[in-house]
Amino acid sequence: MSNKLLLAGSLAITALSSSVVMAADTARHSIEVRAVVPSAVFYALPVDANLINGVQQMKFNPNTMNLDEIRGQFDLLNTGGKIDAKLDGPATLLSGSDTIDLDVSINGVSLDSTASKTVLADTLGKTKYRSALVISAKGKDHKAGDYTGYVNLVFDAGI
Repeated sequence: MSNKLLLAGSLAITALSSSVVMAADTARHSIEVRAVVPSAVFYALPVDANLINGVQQMKFNPNTMNLDEIRGQFDLLNTGGKIDAKLDGPATLLSGSDTIDLDVSINGVSLDSTASKTVLADTLGKTKYRSALVISAKGKDHKAGDYTGYVNLVFDAGI
């Protein structure tokens, strides 16, 4: 009986020690998952989700001595007609007290934060339409610095 108990005890110790070793080789990861399911009658979705989920780099171009544009695309739909857009706040890059104003346009329509502008006409809004987004720096000869900022877009079903 004591041999069986001794054998069972040594098997338990072996099993526990191997599980401890296995635990040292375990890797765990958390993956954040997000899903956006738009309405069937209205949406404004970036074609490339990284456009709104990641930092966009405005690279300095030494040939033009200016910042390169950021270009992207949105799929727009409003079965009721046109789509309006505006900026929710100024589109500006900041580095300390220095600023660079940005021009933001959808389908060639320059946006600002004061009033919504029609970026997709009645007839085009009723079917899915791929629209160009362009963000560019205004002016030239910007002061040296590390600039950051946000461009906040608001799309509305036009009435």
